[in-house]
Amino acid sequence: MDLLIILLSVVVSGGIWLRFLYQYDRVEPEPILVLLRIVVIGGLVSTFIAGTINSLFSSLSGIPISSESLSFKKSLILSTFVGFNEEIVKAVVTVWLVKNLKDLDEPIDAVIYATAVGLGFSVFENFQYTTEHGLFNLVLRSFTAMPLHIGLAAIWGYKISEVKFLHGKDYVESMKPAVILAAGLHALYDFFQFYIANNILPLIISITFSFFMIQIIRKKLDYLATQSPFLKAGTCTYCGTINSLENKKCKKCGKNLIQEFYTICNDCFAKVPRTETKCPDCNGNIKN
Repeated sequence: MDLLIILLSVVVSGGIWLRFLYQYDRVEPEPILVLLRIVVIGGLVSTFIAGTINSLFSSLSGIPISSESLSFKKSLILSTFVGFNEEIVKAVVTVWLVKNLKDLDEPIDAVIYATAVGLGFSVFENFQYTTEHGLFNLVLRSFTAMPLHIGLAAIWGYKISEVKFLHGKDYVESMKPAVILAAGLHALYDFFQFYIANNILPLIISITFSFFMIQIIRKKLDYLATQSPFLKAGTCTYCGTINSLENKKCKKCGKNLIQEFYTICNDCFAKVPRTETKCPDCNGNIKN
């Protein structure tokens, strides 16, 4: 098959998912070139590292990574290793890329960048699988593996937001439970692909997983869109209505106004990250 056609198809598939993610970053959208850089670099680095480790493990253990059905034991071992390896690598690469990134200036950005790395990982994976199995495989993976990688990244990406804007704790300590959860879900997904290959059941399971992952993505991003320092306190992210500071829901559309990541300065009413002890605008003391 023509590599150019494959490349264009994979890029279009990835672009559709990137557009889906980008629509939630509606208050202070990330620079598209920065986001694309994270997709490409994060995807390339994480795919190379995780793929190399997966291949090494497969070689040492004698368990092939293939579409052929494996025994229960081999499927369990391989899926557990692959799930934990890939999620840990993607999480580490994401922190490496965004920890000191100046454009990460509101909580939603961390999840946008984390899911961008997950998207990049799946795009490079899809290129490999499409060259081996054809465009129909790309269509299936665009609705199964891609939302899986993006959704799992949203789980531990949320913890990056908490470290950066909420409590300032160590990344490893904060992200470990979320990475373990994502890795466990990833391993469960892979187990059915390895154990029940060449069957309609893995496809049904994949689609079910993907639907679940899409709900996670939407829920995380939809909530974090309300947690932005670039809107005045009381301003609704959805409809722009100005509410009183006491309101917990917008008086017009009923959407959430509670600020988990920010507190309000009593002197100038600016939004201040809960990791701060003084207001950056008026230098007033902040009580969290």
